[in-house]
Amino acid sequence: MTTKQHSHYLPFLAQNYNILLFSNKSYREYESIKSFFAGAFQRNMEDAELENVNITLMANKIDIILLDATDDKAQANRFYNAVSEYSHRIVVISIINEPIESDVVDLIKVSDNIVFDTFTSEELKDKFVQVLSVFYTIISIGRREVNLKSGSSDVNVLGNFLDSYEGSSLFIVDELIELNQRLKAGELSKELLAEIGKKVLEISEIFSKHTLLAGVSPVFKGLGEFLIDLDFSTLKPSGLKGFDYLSEIINDCNKNLMDMFVDRIFQDIYIFEYSLKNNIEFMKNTLFLDETEDNSELDFF
Repeated sequence: MTTKQHSHYLPFLAQNYNILLFSNKSYREYESIKSFFAGAFQRNMEDAELENVNITLMANKIDIILLDATDDKAQANRFYNAVSEYSHRIVVISIINEPIESDVVDLIKVSDNIVFDTFTSEELKDKFVQVLSVFYTIISIGRREVNLKSGSSDVNVLGNFLDSYEGSSLFIVDELIELNQRLKAGELSKELLAEIGKKVLEISEIFSKHTLLAGVSPVFKGLGEFLIDLDFSTLKPSGLKGFDYLSEIINDCNKNLMDMFVDRIFQDIYIFEYSLKNNIEFMKNTLFLDETEDNSELDFF
């Protein structure tokens, strides 16, 4: 059953962004979400770091900053001003004490968002989802406008079909994100693979409904049936790396579903089909790989 929380979208939204925590202390909640981002860093709030803040931001291509204002509000304000002078595009989420004290009001006003120092991991995830959802929306609108202005014939031909199945595809993405999180967390069971397989079969069913996409339907169908029927007893420890590739395949499927059904952005369907086939074959070869075998002839992309 899918949760009602939105934070399980975080891995999908965060994967291309870099975050930075400015703080002199460690936050377990921050450590728990670092792996979702392309890059995650922490720097202290000493004067030496303040003097080199531009170098830190530029070298690490920072998109979002978590700014700790719980100990030294004046220093936090200095860091905020330095970041703001460097770039107004960087989003700053300030960590403040609860209850709110008067000397932090100005920082609250200028910060893009705030989180109280009593935050939980789930609350921090939700904050990042709020910020990254805005990023995603802006980029999606821009991409869609460019696509529409280019007069894509695929958009026109597929319009009614995409409208009909947008809701179904979003539900599948929602489920797959949560299932993939369990897979990435190390859960390996016949039940989990069967759940993933059933979702993949639903994708196959949707793609079978339109002639332009029907060629990809059997590829999804084959993958879904493979996952449902997979016998764990046939796998060796050396082949378990293949489940990492399954996770990447799920990420790609989610991205393509979102691009197609939500943003109406298309890649060549034959390239998509070829890539999917190749990645599935690579995954299967890895799953059943003997330690003495070489899998280098195929590329995962």
